[in-house]
Amino acid sequence: MNYNLLNHRSLWSLDNLSSADVLALLDTACSLKKANQEGHPQRPLRGKNIAVMCESPNDPALASFTAAATALGAQVAHIRPSSSRITQPAASHETAVVLGRLYDAIECEGMPLSLVQEVERTAGRPVFNGLAAANHPLRVLGDLMTMREHSGKPLSQTTLRLLGDEHSPENDAWRRAAALTGLELRTTPSDPAPDFLWDPQSPTRCSDGRAELACSCPGEHPPLAADQVDNHRFTLQALLCSTVA
Repeated sequence: MNYNLLNHRSLWSLDNLSSADVLALLDTACSLKKANQEGHPQRPLRGKNIAVMCESPNDPALASFTAAATALGAQVAHIRPSSSRITQPAASHETAVVLGRLYDAIECEGMPLSLVQEVERTAGRPVFNGLAAANHPLRVLGDLMTMREHSGKPLSQTTLRLLGDEHSPENDAWRRAAALTGLELRTTPSDPAPDFLWDPQSPTRCSDGRAELACSCPGEHPPLAADQVDNHRFTLQALLCSTVA
């Protein structure tokens, strides 16, 4: 499989992805999941070195990103920004250059946006801004994967009701995803019953803190939380493969 889909882009949101990119990423995630389930996990990042810049060694996003990358064969180094020269204005440019020479990609967790932008401008490598965080806009890809698996339909034939603040970053990500995939969004109770429901205020959460999708399809359906967590991992791996491999 040709994993180098996105030509070493830095991915911070859905904004720089096309419809074809999104569908190809979902197909890649499905292929990685299938290979893993069949006992043949793929290692397309073998020989790659990735830096994760994160202040706390106990950050859940650090653990999530590290697990996803190492499962693909990458070597991951944890760098505390406060222990490096990246936070020193006079040395940040030089430090970013060095990072670009040492690593094939750089993940920045919880760093000021201006500093992440400096790393992106200077390192010459894919730079991710909180890619593994539970509220990252690209996490919607994992939910799209779950919806496609459980409905058995193309996303262009699937409906989702969005609840909560229509101007929230999560709802913005869903609207962008819908524009890219043809997913039909329904926002009011008077709309016909949707296939799925997304309520960010629901007390029902995935183990990683993400709001749980609810399936509205007729019949009995198990909770989707476990599949959501798995699919978030495989779409994260698809993003890494497509930018770093």
